Amino acid sequence: MPKRKSSIERAILAPKNDKVSSINSSLLTTIPGDEQTFRSIDSVEEDIGVDYPVEFLNSLNPPGMPPYLLRLKIGAPVILLRNLNPLILCNGTRLIVERMMPRVIEATVVTGPRKGNNVFIPRIP
Repeated sequence: MPKRKSSIERAILAPKNDKVSSINSSLLTTIPGDEQTFRSIDSVEEDIGVDYPVEFLNSLNPPGMPPYLLRLKIGAPVILLRNLNPLILCNGTRLIVERMMPRVIEATVVTGPRKGNNVFIPRIP
């Protein structure tokens, strides 16, 4: 009998970000526990001269950037989008959320040479 792959070794591919958002939402509802929402920063320095309304900026969802509202639960799988520490936390690192604090998310690396390490993902201003 062939060995079955765990959910950590699988990925769901989707052609568009809106499909990814709907899949993420439906999968998040299957994970038990309380959901916590993290909002991105939505202000700019006054002397930059950007005249876009905050609502418009919050509605954008460009590729490679996290959404304005990031909804997470303990036990949720996440993929890192930005290099934070190239030796441990680089693009594409898969993690499982262990703990959520207002400015830091604690997670466990689930793939690669650092598998099993606990890491902290800070809020980046």
